[in-house]
Amino acid sequence: MDGIILLITLASIAVPVLLTYLYRRTLSPVRNHKEPVTLSPGYKTLVAVCAILPVAGAAGMDVLEDIVDIDELWFVLFPAAIIMCGIVTDAILIWARRSKWLLLLALPYIAISALSAAIIIYMLIMTFDQHPRMF
Repeated sequence: MDGIILLITLASIAVPVLLTYLYRRTLSPVRNHKEPVTLSPGYKTLVAVCAILPVAGAAGMDVLEDIVDIDELWFVLFPAAIIMCGIVTDAILIWARRSKWLLLLALPYIAISALSAAIIIYMLIMTFDQHPRMF
């Protein structure tokens, strides 16, 4: 039982870090720009929206549960939170090239994406197990 919890913990931390790394290497528009100032306004708007939505969703989870049935739409909400947190983490890593203190801003997004990955793993266990139970 302790091994399963350790495996879920490691996976929930590794998945967001790996997805952020893959995003940075493949899809991130920052590869073509030397400075974050030269990025397009559309990308800056995307980063701002992606910075607000996961934090607002995490802070207002009880309100979100009243609006959206999380038990039915978990396969959309939590992967979207991981993707948005990866985009924001990538942007923070770009802006933290000169000031390493800005890296502290990435910690809440890494925590939100790690918790989202853990919830996805838990919900997959609950979905595919015929007799759902706590570990």
